[in-house]
Amino acid sequence: MKTWQTAALAVPLITFSMLAPAQAEASQTARPRPVHTCRWNVIRVHDHHVLRVRTGPGRRFRVVGHLRHDARRVPGDCRKSRHGWVYLHRPKGWADGHFLRKVR
Repeated sequence: MKTWQTAALAVPLITFSMLAPAQAEASQTARPRPVHTCRWNVIRVHDHHVLRVRTGPGRRFRVVGHLRHDARRVPGDCRKSRHGWVYLHRPKGWADGHFLRKVR
């Protein structure tokens, strides 16, 4: 076998052996961690007003959705953030926890 033929066979083997561990790591880290879901009711929001849902936990983040003043059993994370915001699953985003009460 000539040198160039040997090199042509070796390159795919080396490339595969270098990629295989990275692919294994990616598949292990890509699994979502289980998140406990709680239900939240909107409180303290006046009729004809809405609770804003934002991209992050704070007023400076962009508004991505709204919850009606009478929204009930809205799915979200069970804990509030350090500053009192709750991550909601539908609509996806953050809402001020001052206006949410966890349903028991």
